[in-house]
Amino acid sequence: MSDKAAGKREKNQAIVDSKIRACARDELASVGPVALSMRAIAREAGMASSAIYRYYPTREALLTALIVESYAELANALEAVTIAPGLYPELLWTLRANALRDWALANPHQFQLIYGTPIPDYQAPPETIPMAERVARCFLDLSPAEPATPVDDELAAQLEPLGGAPAAAILGALSQIIGHVSLELAGHFTGTADPADLLWAHVIRTQVRTIGLDAD
Repeated sequence: MSDKAAGKREKNQAIVDSKIRACARDELASVGPVALSMRAIAREAGMASSAIYRYYPTREALLTALIVESYAELANALEAVTIAPGLYPELLWTLRANALRDWALANPHQFQLIYGTPIPDYQAPPETIPMAERVARCFLDLSPAEPATPVDDELAAQLEPLGGAPAAAILGALSQIIGHVSLELAGHFTGTADPADLLWAHVIRTQVRTIGLDAD
């Protein structure tokens, strides 16, 4: 096969792969990850059900591709938020937290795929870890020299590879952000903090102080 023919084949395969993933995202939004059907995705993509397995040999492989893609999209949204180096870390924290929430509200099914209820009988493979770390790194890179509130020594030691006590403060706050967004998407603020914008702003302002990002 000539280089030209091989290049054309690869391009066509990439187009079909992109269509499969787009149809899978539609199916994800309709039925959720547990009921995701390879046959239904193939039908929506206009291909034989057997053909989809040439691209994704198992349903789990397709789920993994969707998870990696979702993490990458979120990381891209966070990394796009920048300010001048070293200036106003509390502002960058707020902007990136807002970017995470905005992405989640615009892509709720993808957010729930990566942060929601675990999918029965699915074990995320190692290739999902670097993308999850990319998301966390967008916040860990803002770690202060020392957190404003004390961190347990054992926890700080456990997280020493990530930065110790400051990393503990950051990961705790990031967990709170993801939890808040998860509750909001599930409608749990209806009848209380509804809409949740003011509560969200309060949570982020409090985090800035407790992490120690406003120390300067």
